[in-house]
Amino acid sequence: MDVPTEAGQSYAAVSWQVPVSTDNSNTPLNITGLHPPLHLNVGHTEIRYEVTDSAGLRGSCTFSIHVKGETQNLNNDDDDYDDGGDDHDDGQTCRDKE
Repeated sequence: MDVPTEAGQSYAAVSWQVPVSTDNSNTPLNITGLHPPLHLNVGHTEIRYEVTDSAGLRGSCTFSIHVKGETQNLNNDDDDYDDGGDDHDDGQTCRDKE
């Protein structure tokens, strides 16, 4: 699953459907794993769920979430834009972090 961040953020709020487990014993299952929604940082995060039945048999489910950083557009061609500076070129530039 690929999820973008909001511009300028280093994380994204991510939700997903928790896997549903079934067993032929019809007894309650013990399921462990992360519960959405979560704030995940930019990069790949592995989400893993483990299930154990009353007999001690185990199963698991794993998937990956890739949070992709979005850069903020610092170029503003709007004539009403005021950067708070003076009107002469002082050699300073501003750019996004890569």
